[in-house]
Amino acid sequence: MKKSTASSNSFPLRPAPCSPALSQRQFLTITYLGAQQLLAAERDQEKIAVEIKTFLSDSPLTDYHAALGQFLNYRLALEISDPTRILYLAVPVVTYETFFKREFAQISLERYQIKQIIYDPIEEVILQWIP
Repeated sequence: MKKSTASSNSFPLRPAPCSPALSQRQFLTITYLGAQQLLAAERDQEKIAVEIKTFLSDSPLTDYHAALGQFLNYRLALEISDPTRILYLAVPVVTYETFFKREFAQISLERYQIKQIIYDPIEEVILQWIP
């Protein structure tokens, strides 16, 4: 079962085969929240929203600044319109390994309390959830 946005930069919301803790049943409904790369879903009983980012430019820092600004605005909008929904930032595994593990990124993620989903855009699977 493959669910994705209409964009070519999207990924399906399904777990990696090696992740027994996650099952496809966890994603019961998916709706678009109006933003091109923002999805709403349910994971078990938890209502989530996922901002999907590709980080394709030559500067991961520039991409991160844009993603952070959008993420904070989306989170504020969700606090107003759907306060029970938890927002996650989805990033490709390569970007996670090369940028998000750096000290600056770790401090920023902690300060702004950004929950992450790490995904493999080639295999089209979720590899890790970081609360």
